[in-house]
Amino acid sequence: TLMRRMGPLRANWQRTYLLEQIPSLEERRCDLTGETVPYDLLDPRLSARVNDWFERTGLGYQLEVDCDRKAFSVDVVEKDTGLLIGGLPDVGFGVRQVLPIAVNCLRGDSGTTLVEQPELHLHPRMQANLGDLFCAATKTTEAGVASSSDAQFVIETHSEHLLWRIQTLVRKGELKPSDVAIVHIGKGPEGAEAQELRLDSDGEFLDWWPDDFFEKEFGERFGG
Repeated sequence: TLMRRMGPLRANWQRTYLLEQIPSLEERRCDLTGETVPYDLLDPRLSARVNDWFERTGLGYQLEVDCDRKAFSVDVVEKDTGLLIGGLPDVGFGVRQVLPIAVNCLRGDSGTTLVEQPELHLHPRMQANLGDLFCAATKTTEAGVASSSDAQFVIETHSEHLLWRIQTLVRKGELKPSDVAIVHIGKGPEGAEAQELRLDSDGEFLDWWPDDFFEKEFGERFGG
């Protein structure tokens, strides 16, 4: 089974890329920082899916690939006005963080992807939207998403907003409790200890959080 890893840090994108230097699909799948994302966007179907997801999440931007015989660039356009914002090097940290994750999910790869702290530089609403994206990427049929039922994600996160969205998806029946494994890693007398925190069919926790990892309000609302 193919296993990939996405780290928490992102590459610095260029303004122009040479077509003769297109990395292989295997190289793009193993990209840790999102460096090869512009090459993925050469696929018009994938770039259309990314733009559709941007629109559904209210991000406010669209991506346009400008290509000639030898090179290409990826332009960022304001959705409502059509105003050219610039190239990928000009986007903020939020878009820089989320674009490689969206490409990875919407490309439709099978296998397991390890994702470290996907919420970095994202506001709460976008952190929650990641939950929908990860969920859709594990489905065989989802509007606008070419995905594989063999796709699995292992996510290291400190985001309560992402976790709340997962709970909501369970409550709505879009995920089953058995589809999700929430594991708390904490300190034990002999080192790190893992404890699974189960969800019921309403998306509520059956187990109490073992420490103050989240704010007190989170524990009072969902801890039992």
